[in-house]
Amino acid sequence: MNFTKLTEQFIEARKLAGSRTAILWGHEDLFREAVENLINRMTNWKVTRMSDEHGETDLIREISRIKPDVVILSRSGASCKSNLPYRLIENHPNMGIIIVSSESNLVEIFCRREAAITGPADLLSIIDQSANIPFQEGGDWQKD
Repeated sequence: MNFTKLTEQFIEARKLAGSRTAILWGHEDLFREAVENLINRMTNWKVTRMSDEHGETDLIREISRIKPDVVILSRSGASCKSNLPYRLIENHPNMGIIIVSSESNLVEIFCRREAAITGPADLLSIIDQSANIPFQEGGDWQKD
């Protein structure tokens, strides 16, 4: 198998998929630098870095300006002590929110999904799918 050709095709397909944007918001530290470098290695992502020293107002303004696909927040920032992730999801339902921690290997993922229900079977299917979301053992939620 020609892995070089396969890799080239993969990169070309990613380029055709369009560019995606992320805002990385948190303290200026080595962890944030590492996350940014990791994202920048992906061929179709553009990262905007913001310091949380300027407050949530600047973040919200920047989100409205560039309309990112995802916002990545640092767990160490004030964002985790407020209801910021929930407000962002409420005001930007098509955007993902990820909270990362430099102290553990767990992340929190927030997103909002809507589904059309045409009958009881649809509702039961959605309930069943939601119950089958895998949760990390030892986290706040555990699957029995």
